[in-house]
Amino acid sequence: MATYTKALLSGSTDGLAINITGTATSAVSLIHTANSSTSVLEEVYIYALNANATAADLTLEFGSSSSDSNIVENINGQIPKLVVPGFLLQGNATPKVVNAFAENSGVKIYGWVNRIDQS
Repeated sequence: MATYTKALLSGSTDGLAINITGTATSAVSLIHTANSSTSVLEEVYIYALNANATAADLTLEFGSSSSDSNIVENINGQIPKLVVPGFLLQGNATPKVVNAFAENSGVKIYGWVNRIDQS
């Protein structure tokens, strides 16, 4: 029987915002590192907001740095916007990682993971 556990994004300290400081794939901010067990699925929820008056594109490298796996979302304003609505990452011996960069500083990430252990 599967067990469900809610967890903070691993890049967050005590559930606080993750400030996105990098502006390119060479300078990403770590958002989350998924589990290393293949019997675990992680349902990822990510919200973003922009503390600046100028809109900024946020790029999430979801599970891979390949551009095929990127999620790009325009973040405009200080109202949190859901950018990852529960996408799944399966555990892997080499854990999958979610990284982010944005056009300018001021973008902040919040979120959580529902960890589903199927062992």
